[in-house]
Amino acid sequence: MKTPSAAVLVLAALAVLPPVATPLLAAPGQGQSAGGSVGALDTMSVDIGQWYNDCFPANENPTLPGTAAFDTCAAYLQTGINLAPTTGTTARFDVPGDTVVVNAPVSEPTRVDMVFRIYPGPGNHVTAGNAGSGIRRVPTSPVAATPGDGSFWGENLANDGEFGSPGGHPGGRWSVDVWNSARCDTAEIDYFPVAARGNLPGITSGVWASMYHEDDPRFATLGIVKHRCFLVDTAGAVNSTNTTCSSVPAWATTVPQDRTGYEGVPTTREYTKIIPDGLLTPGSHVQYFFRKSTLAAPNSFAMVPDTNYIYPQNGEGPNYDGHRWQEFSVLPDQWKDVTYGGLGQACALVVDLNDRRGNERTWAGIADTLGATSSAKYGAHNGWHAGNDFDYTGVAVGGDPGIAVWEHGGCPGTTWDLYQVKASESLTTKAGSLGSRLANRASPGLYQPGGPGTPDKFSRQGPTPAMLRACYKILFLLTGDLSSGILGPYADVSQNDVALLEDFMAYGANSLAPRGVWVMGDGFVQSETQATVADPAHGELLSNYFALSLRDSSYRSLSGNTSDVADLIPTSVVSPNGDVFGVGNGISSSNDVFNVNAAVPGATPGSYYQSAGYPANAPYVASVYAPSSLRHPFVTLVDGWDIEQLTGRYGERGFSPIYYLGSVMSNVLGSICTLFSCGIPEGCLDVPRGGPSGRLADFLSLRNNPLASGFVTVDFGLAEADRVDVRVYDVTGRLVRTLVRDRAYPAGEHAVRWDGSDDEGRPLARGVYFTRVVHRTSGFNAAKKLTILR
Repeated sequence: MKTPSAAVLVLAALAVLPPVATPLLAAPGQGQSAGGSVGALDTMSVDIGQWYNDCFPANENPTLPGTAAFDTCAAYLQTGINLAPTTGTTARFDVPGDTVVVNAPVSEPTRVDMVFRIYPGPGNHVTAGNAGSGIRRVPTSPVAATPGDGSFWGENLANDGEFGSPGGHPGGRWSVDVWNSARCDTAEIDYFPVAARGNLPGITSGVWASMYHEDDPRFATLGIVKHRCFLVDTAGAVNSTNTTCSSVPAWATTVPQDRTGYEGVPTTREYTKIIPDGLLTPGSHVQYFFRKSTLAAPNSFAMVPDTNYIYPQNGEGPNYDGHRWQEFSVLPDQWKDVTYGGLGQACALVVDLNDRRGNERTWAGIADTLGATSSAKYGAHNGWHAGNDFDYTGVAVGGDPGIAVWEHGGCPGTTWDLYQVKASESLTTKAGSLGSRLANRASPGLYQPGGPGTPDKFSRQGPTPAMLRACYKILFLLTGDLSSGILGPYADVSQNDVALLEDFMAYGANSLAPRGVWVMGDGFVQSETQATVADPAHGELLSNYFALSLRDSSYRSLSGNTSDVADLIPTSVVSPNGDVFGVGNGISSSNDVFNVNAAVPGATPGSYYQSAGYPANAPYVASVYAPSSLRHPFVTLVDGWDIEQLTGRYGERGFSPIYYLGSVMSNVLGSICTLFSCGIPEGCLDVPRGGPSGRLADFLSLRNNPLASGFVTVDFGLAEADRVDVRVYDVTGRLVRTLVRDRAYPAGEHAVRWDGSDDEGRPLARGVYFTRVVHRTSGFNAAKKLTILR
């Protein structure tokens, strides 16, 4: 039988026991030999906004998307953090960082290296899409790079770095699976030092950036010559009016050199990015991590992300998305186009507006199972995929290194592309939101150093309206558990996500061939409702485009239902089979409850939360669907819960979240384009294993939990007949009670009562325990937390 989505299984483990990362040792010859990390090497981190953001080509000519010329447009590589000064208004600029900043404290001479491998886009090849034709020196060059030719590709072909893959690129031709490395310089500000002003360049010990160190052997060739910046008056303020980056001030040449340190060269090659702008074309994908070692013992090292692990990556905040290395894409993924041997342009752009908090992990696993990702692309971008032997018992990953994926498979997905917004949870520090191209660019000043007509420093990360319309038919926004600052604009965020979404839905809209937008998050409508106070455009998006308003920000509070899981009941527009699912309803849950805007033709509830037993304020609208019509020529669905909280009716993970998403893709969005390859959700899975609505399912649920008096009832289900173990453990993992040992049960639902005593009949102490059910033949394995209060 096919194991349910790996991501969903990891989720189940997270809900059960504290995560314990299990090492996945690097494969020999991958440039990641498993050296031990000791002492100061154990400390290494990167802030969530400092990683490179996914991006689209920098060229904003609206006539290019959808043409062959677009495939050779290159991207600017920018991080997720907005460096522009705050203004308190929506006029703030959006100026991303150019380099990743790495915190790697040192106690002895140390180096940090960026280790990376690149899957070039079709337009990077001499004959577009033909890797055998050679890789262009730059996208505009007809000449193929050769080892040592002075280009980025050629220099890395000649020397893949001290910690690159042994043997380098075979035959002097670029290999997507070869790791390259480059030594990083210390992070600093581009100011010529002035001793009287202290540490003017801002050099901080133990802080590094993804730019070439002067001792890297490629520094002299790949370092870009640029003018140094000086203080005009060394006694003046360190600000823009007292700075020159185009001339050398008189003090540098009139004061003796032994006092100024100026050696007569007004330019420098420092501050050169390791992977340059203007190089990577749509469909390019980069995987990378940072490596820290001492000069005395280079074979003992630390990494961030740590490629021996999958989840969580503690050096990233931590990060719960599930990956072995960081990565970014240049979108759209043109390798999916039939012109280059793909199955067709991506139907949907999946936007992770809850980056690092786990939504990507869940979506990727569901997409694998539904066929939205072909088997050849499993783990393509994140370096892992769980198979049938996946063991998530009490750990975050499982003990089988066979789930590691070593090959670089390029951008994720088959029918979808992924756009991750780094620092998305940070209200005013994010730079790469979907609407970043629509941020304020008026009067750029020094942000356009060469004056009008020259490149500026503003974000070129999100798509232009023309790119979004030309490349995708569906947007799927995952907003997770965020409840404020999700879409701009608002104070100190000028990125206009609202305008971009409205343009995508309505510009050139055709009710017979509509576009679609699907939003899933337990605080999205809360966030937009709050933003409406300062900007009515947010309210218009909710009311006129999504056909809803916020009734209450918490189903739990409104209904009085305090169960950990509440029924989720789709209407026939989502699932015509009468299915019932579940949604997490714990104390921390804030599932949105909606009103439907009846003024939008055809707008109707897409699902309801449980009202049985809680009728006082019922019904409770959980999602709102609006079909395409002449007045509303696009399809929308907004779900008021987090994708990670979607479960089966009894709280089981497994099949149910997959079935719900498959139902939406088929019944709500299926007329727009095909997101999964199986026709219907059951076609991707072995049913009846794990289905909702009367289908036999493997599940575990607890009643009368916490246990204050009486008995706990352990409810469990079997998709098919099996032999079952039911046991109770304390928080140390010690077995305290065996309720069922190797007993045969028929397919169906069953229950076992427990009085809270151990195997000797003694009442257990107050505290937290775990009840675990194991099906011996099928391998189903689930656990739930149980609290004893008496």
